[in-house]
Amino acid sequence: MPHFIRRSWLLVGAIIALLVLLGAFVLVRWALDPGLLKTVAESRLSAALGQPVGIGTVRVVFLPRLAVVGTDIVVGDATHAAGGFLEMHAIRMHPRLSSIFSRPIVIDRVEIDGLALNARRDATGRWILPLPASTGPADANAQSAIVDVAEVLLEDGRLTITDDLSNGRTAPTTITPIQKIAASVHRAGDVTQLEEMTASVGRSTVTGNGSVGPDGLRLGLRWADLAAADLPLVFALVGTNAPPGLAVEGRNPLVLDLRVDRTGEISASGKVSADRAALGTLTMTSFRSPVEFGMNRLTLGAMAFRAYSGTGSGRLTASVASSAVSWALDADLQLVDVDQLLSANTTATHKVSGTGTLNARLRGASLAPIERAVAGTVAMSIANGTIRDFPLLSAIYAGLKLGGGGDRDLPFQKLSGTFAVANARATTADLMARTGELTLMAAGTVGFDQTIAMSGEAVFSAAKSDEFVRSVRELSALKNADGEIEVPLAISGTLAAPHFSIDVLGLARRGVENEIKRRLGDRLKDLFKKIK
Repeated sequence: MPHFIRRSWLLVGAIIALLVLLGAFVLVRWALDPGLLKTVAESRLSAALGQPVGIGTVRVVFLPRLAVVGTDIVVGDATHAAGGFLEMHAIRMHPRLSSIFSRPIVIDRVEIDGLALNARRDATGRWILPLPASTGPADANAQSAIVDVAEVLLEDGRLTITDDLSNGRTAPTTITPIQKIAASVHRAGDVTQLEEMTASVGRSTVTGNGSVGPDGLRLGLRWADLAAADLPLVFALVGTNAPPGLAVEGRNPLVLDLRVDRTGEISASGKVSADRAALGTLTMTSFRSPVEFGMNRLTLGAMAFRAYSGTGSGRLTASVASSAVSWALDADLQLVDVDQLLSANTTATHKVSGTGTLNARLRGASLAPIERAVAGTVAMSIANGTIRDFPLLSAIYAGLKLGGGGDRDLPFQKLSGTFAVANARATTADLMARTGELTLMAAGTVGFDQTIAMSGEAVFSAAKSDEFVRSVRELSALKNADGEIEVPLAISGTLAAPHFSIDVLGLARRGVENEIKRRLGDRLKDLFKKIK
């Protein structure tokens, strides 16, 4: 066949194929009836969302697969005067090819792209939400005879909150704590349900489910991981700021069921299950606690954790009703390595060792500096440890004219005390350190800057007192009724560089008093003998 004839046949074939495709396009477009699908989609979306939905543009696309796409969508009142509103980027309907020339047309999948739930939180902490109405359109059943929808999927959805709560800000802020929401959407009565949901909170991945209906919004979320940088978004859900330096790590560290009722009241419950948790320098190797939120109060009840080789339990509550979050902590820590605890969280590195028990009842607020806002009580009891670079014995030996002696460290069998915390310092009236030969009792303050201002007395055992008397006979006048030498003293300076002052005048006065008592006792004994 001549070459030009083959080219002619090819051209004719191409024209025929083009006409067939064009005819198929016209036929499919006619069968799908975009106007009908637009009406059905608007009605179905209005029923699901409980608000009128208008689709501006509808078109049929063939690539990458056949779909009817609606854009320029308006949901509800376009002025958003109520505060909370919905937005939608596009809707894509994928019809089943085998059904487009019959009724009902089967839509295999409807994809809602970019649905945004925009909530507003007022100054009292209540949410303003675009909740759906209690009933859908009356013609929903009639339309199901025309179009049968098999599956509805949500893609790239998000929750955005415009927050009127100040929290130290001068103007409302808008945040998007949850984004990239994908879910299967179902309608059950008046409630739109989100199932098999995945989403992102910052860089963290969450899974779960949700629902929205006339009675409110519910989101059940499980974090697969939780980056420290994303914690502010979690706290933003309840209208407050994350504590600086807070970190939670581990597999599925947080489960949260968030609920907003029809009045806008928010509540939540869940649990924290962290392999590691940190608040500033304070680090826990495990942390477990139920979580409750309601009436602007966050509660971590029945906390259980491990830290610094010890175990702990307690309860934390925080009120987020104002910009300065107030909190209260009750915590008990058992068998803690005191050296690890202090070295990791204070400048008193390797200053005190031993195994301790701590009981803290503290309250405060998220104000700067935070130490000025902390108040309460802390009781401690430390066993078998050492206060390093604390040359108490050396200072006492020098004051008693016993010459050199005493270590720069003070080993003890027990160190205990109850501290009242306020105004960046801890005050005690019952600090006691007990060794085999010495009991130190003191009262005063220790500042958060490590300054010391204390006074008290050191009481030596009767055996050690006899040893002192054998070296310096005059010290016998300092013995009390139990044969113990009592040394009044004052401690000043800092924990890093303490200074000890021995009350020499007090010693002399006490020696004279003891001598008078001794002589008076001897006189009384002689008098009783004469009477007999």
